[in-house]
Amino acid sequence: MFDDIRNETLSLTDAAKWLRHVVTDEMARIQRNRAIIFADGGPNPRADWAMAEAWKILAKRGPCAALRQEDHATLVAAGHSNADIEQLTVSLEMLSSDLCSTAHVNRMTRSFSDMTGRSDRPRLQTH
Repeated sequence: MFDDIRNETLSLTDAAKWLRHVVTDEMARIQRNRAIIFADGGPNPRADWAMAEAWKILAKRGPCAALRQEDHATLVAAGHSNADIEQLTVSLEMLSSDLCSTAHVNRMTRSFSDMTGRSDRPRLQTH
């Protein structure tokens, strides 16, 4: 999206409109997922930490990021347990799988068209 803005193939207005929609949609999905997770006994600090950490990794490395060996060493050095790291791995794989799926890319493409009225599709990078 930023490349398209810089290359002037996407206006700031269209980018802002679409991004607002994407963030609102993702926040609603996160809330639904939390409701499902908490249905079996309430909040789980490990799951919350893992999900937040997974989103940070995806933000830094892209939607198809995976936990690296050096991440594991850093987490162990920071005092995280194997159970914490396993929860992070599961969360990261779940989010990455969804974000990189054809269905998700198609939803984002459709929402871009719906929000901006443009028929061309944004360049959604999955790798």
